[in-house]
Amino acid sequence: MEVNVDFQTADVEALAKKKWYTVKSHGHIRKKRWVLNANGRTEYRSGCGMLSCYGLIRKTTGDFTYIGKGNAKKIKGSVTWWLSGVNITVSIPAGVGFAPAGGGILWEPEVLDDEWREVLDHPAQVQLNATVPWTGYFTAQADFRLGSTWHHVQGTWRDSPPGRATI
Repeated sequence: MEVNVDFQTADVEALAKKKWYTVKSHGHIRKKRWVLNANGRTEYRSGCGMLSCYGLIRKTTGDFTYIGKGNAKKIKGSVTWWLSGVNITVSIPAGVGFAPAGGGILWEPEVLDDEWREVLDHPAQVQLNATVPWTGYFTAQADFRLGSTWHHVQGTWRDSPPGRATI
């Protein structure tokens, strides 16, 4: 997969006229004595040019909570945007803390110790490109350590077929 640091200017200008859409994802695990939640929210706009389709993503948040007695020993939250399709590339501005991952972009800050909640909030704009996009995804997920056991919770938004609202 190719990673660009600069946006493709003509495509970004064309996308600037499109409407921003809000995407939300939610996942939870409910046990007798505790609840884990993973909530994500992001804004995107998308479109296709002559040779490729583009999606701009901005204003991303992730909210990961443990509701139970005391705090979680560790919380490791992350958000991911990715595409399935042909010839996928990503554009990530330098210094924003995002990394390419498979056919998409991963944002995974440091692990928190002894907390009940982790909130991720980032205004940076990133771009996903594909010659032929099939499906767009947005995931907010977290691993919680409660006692000596790790628990994974995830919420995923998926859009298919392309052209409806694909990232």
